Amino acid sequence: MIHIYTELGHEKLCPLCGEYYPLDEDFFYKNGFKRGVQQWTGRCKACYVETYRGTR
Repeated sequence: MIHIYTELGHEKLCPLCGEYYPLDEDFFYKNGFKRGVQQWTGRCKACYVETYRGTR
């Protein structure tokens, strides 16, 4: 997981599309807590939906 800090704040790299997005609920899904720290999905929402849409 690659994270950077920009003028927009904390951003995370989506490994599928290769773009950086702000680390918030607008761009990533929450994936529960681990040791009291919020976990996020690895892929951005757009890539997550594209990847998992066909599995149902």
